[in-house]
Amino acid sequence: MDLLRKQIYEVNFNAIGNFLKDSYEKSKGNKRKTVLSLIKNINEMYMYTNGVDNELLISNAKLSKMRLDKNRAVLRARKAEEKLQELQK
Repeated sequence: MDLLRKQIYEVNFNAIGNFLKDSYEKSKGNKRKTVLSLIKNINEMYMYTNGVDNELLISNAKLSKMRLDKNRAVLRARKAEEKLQELQK
């Protein structure tokens, strides 16, 4: 998730959270229990989304590191091949 999409997600999440908080404070009885359940549900959704986003960031960082390592290995191999060719001349 890029920065703009993350900010939009956070704004929307906060809007829903604020609405639910206000509804909880104004409600009583069974309605209050229902709103509390919805608050717990949206919190679980946030935790899941945040976890997936973190896993994606970690995965992308590992992939980037692997690509850099591979590029370095290819460059080393090319230099070694060039030296071998020079020695064979």
